[in-house]
Amino acid sequence: MELPEPRNVQVRRAAMIFALLATGAFTLASFAALADGADSDGDGISDAVEAATARNLNGLGIPEGRFRVQSVSVGAAPDGHDDEFSLLFERGTFAVEYRPRADREDGILYELTLKRLVEVIYDGGDIGGGDIVQEWDLTNEYWAVTTVNTTTVDGGRQFRFTAYPVPEVPTSRNLTLTVTASSRFVRNGQILVSPMEVKVDISIRGWMYDAPNSELALKIEVDTEAQNTQIEEQSLDEIRGWASDESQLNVSGELGSIFFSWSNTAIVDSGIAAVRRTNLAPSEGGSEFFLIYGRGQVPYHTSKMGVE
Repeated sequence: MELPEPRNVQVRRAAMIFALLATGAFTLASFAALADGADSDGDGISDAVEAATARNLNGLGIPEGRFRVQSVSVGAAPDGHDDEFSLLFERGTFAVEYRPRADREDGILYELTLKRLVEVIYDGGDIGGGDIVQEWDLTNEYWAVTTVNTTTVDGGRQFRFTAYPVPEVPTSRNLTLTVTASSRFVRNGQILVSPMEVKVDISIRGWMYDAPNSELALKIEVDTEAQNTQIEEQSLDEIRGWASDESQLNVSGELGSIFFSWSNTAIVDSGIAAVRRTNLAPSEGGSEFFLIYGRGQVPYHTSKMGVE
């Protein structure tokens, strides 16, 4: 079964302007003033702002390892797909795309692959062959997906996908991704997730260590034709006050910027541990870096993907 691709349609200029204003509303300097008023779900964003920035959200998951999220502005034409943000997952790879006008091919896209889970003896520099004790190639595994379609407190639509690799040879180790997309703002603890973002939670369990002084790391590869790819020490959500202590990979070009951000801490065996990273380096598929979680049986890490 194939996932449907968005339809290409002509969008009215007035609808385009409204869409851009709506999705940009929360970046204005006057946002704090706009946020005053009724807040029925208690997330710190007024109902008026949530209504103005809401998205038309659709999602579809296929148990055999695939799912898709499509988010378009409420301000688009009734049958249109304007100001489109989409995410497609398959076999450990996320394809994240933003198109200001969905009836045109021009947009900005990256493919982010969770390549390998690695046991490494980390000395603070780059990670090479001699540092790696053992590794699990996530791209060669069969992935399974489950889907839940829910409604948030304020009536917004929400999709939650759970994806995990299923090795041919059973093992005690596992990695689980929980991907949540919402049509309105959603608060999760101290993190506020906008309707132009998806939240990606990474959980690792049962790794059997071969070395006494090793740590777990996740190798990530990014492939894009965009003009600029770089890691920032502070995420845009942190600057807005929607999160704290985050880093961000920006992929930017003439049509905008899309990102992958992550918390600089993780829960490891019920404690808080720093998440370190290597520098962005060239790879066969584009660029790569590692997130280092430390040593533990149950690392749990929060990240996001979205559009600035």
